[in-house]
Amino acid sequence: MQFIESFKASCYDFKNLLRLRKQPFWKVVVYLLFLAAITAVPLAFQTNQALHSMREDGQKIAKKVPEFTIQDGTLTTEKTDSGFVYQTNSIIFTFDPAGKRTEKDITSDATHQAFSLGFLQHEFVLAFPGQTRSDQALTQAPLVFSYKNENFASFNSEKLKQLLSFKIPFWLQGLIFLFAIYPAFLSILIQLIMMTLLLFIFSRILQTRLRFGEVLKITAYALTIPVILSAILQFFNLQVNTFLLFFVFTLFVFYQSLKRNRTAPPSSEA
Repeated sequence: MQFIESFKASCYDFKNLLRLRKQPFWKVVVYLLFLAAITAVPLAFQTNQALHSMREDGQKIAKKVPEFTIQDGTLTTEKTDSGFVYQTNSIIFTFDPAGKRTEKDITSDATHQAFSLGFLQHEFVLAFPGQTRSDQALTQAPLVFSYKNENFASFNSEKLKQLLSFKIPFWLQGLIFLFAIYPAFLSILIQLIMMTLLLFIFSRILQTRLRFGEVLKITAYALTIPVILSAILQFFNLQVNTFLLFFVFTLFVFYQSLKRNRTAPPSSEA
């Protein structure tokens, strides 16, 4: 069966869905990759949105950064009171040449959604999302770089502003999508295994003669509707019980395929 016909059978032409049990296994894998690509779209979109948000935040921060240089491992500015803390949805940025804040302060600033960056008097600190005091033991330690490191020898305000005003290359967006497919494919495989086990039991209750491998192939295509619905819900940041969503719609599609064929046909010998 051609790809378009398989897609139609998975979405609404349920009578032909049962025929997909005879599909070669490699075609089933290709279709699962297609479903993974659908799942990856909102994840890649949200990641790109986060990058653009960080870029906009960086540009705002760059405007507030005063002129400074690194001298003898110390952050040096013309004005002693030029320190500030700037908080956005994605970044909590600290500029503290006076030495009023510490590494622990920068780490405690990090939330579950925002990075915390600190240009302190003698060091640069980067704390990752989730590194609050309550769960710090479960996450990696913040990255701390002393200004005595040779990489900071020529670092100044101009270079920082260039970093904060970074440009997002077009190819990076495509790369993000490709990377998003991998966890999406693993998620699809987990759903496939769980749904196949449940539907195989269901097929036995209905006294069909479908083998486990045949149920697995049918289930792979029956995942189409819940995958599309799940992707749409992710676009709108709507939280639902994913397992229940997949179970209800996959069971519905599977049952419709059996119902419209009256009785399940004999299993193929191959």
